[in-house]
Amino acid sequence: MSPTRLALVCAALLVSVLTAEQPRDAVTVSGNFEIADPVKNTVTISIFDRLAAESNNKIFTLAKDAKILKDGVPAKLADLKRGRATLQLSPDGATVVSVAVVGRTVTGAFFDAGKRTITLTMETARQGKVNSTLTLAQDVKVTLAGQPAALTDLKDGTKLQLTLAADDDKVIRIQNAGP
Repeated sequence: MSPTRLALVCAALLVSVLTAEQPRDAVTVSGNFEIADPVKNTVTISIFDRLAAESNNKIFTLAKDAKILKDGVPAKLADLKRGRATLQLSPDGATVVSVAVVGRTVTGAFFDAGKRTITLTMETARQGKVNSTLTLAQDVKVTLAGQPAALTDLKDGTKLQLTLAADDDKVIRIQNAGP
């Protein structure tokens, strides 16, 4: 086969691959979790519209076999109380196939740790540097440089990201926040 003919065949193959119908991915919607209604099998989340600069509540119906997670652990719809919600909709957008609700995250420099608390130094616009003490969950997970660690491994000034539980603001995960 001549180089010109080979180039034409390759170009035709590339065009057919690029123009082939791609499978439609499920749509993901995120917002602040507002309420769960186990009777109606729905969740309401508040979605911020950047263009309108306002939040609006939207009700979503769950599929009968929807996967429900709270802080990364399987849960029941009635267990969801608050947090940041990520919903994965079915390809047709009619129902929710999975709900994941997580707590907020905070970032700061490690200052101190007690038996059940951790203190970070955080930078705020209004107050400058402030120390904030948070309560640790019984089963808090500590990870440094991708490896399991202990609270005693934390060094003063290390930049950390703490993940708080969705329902009680206890620290459930501590990890490096970068350089």
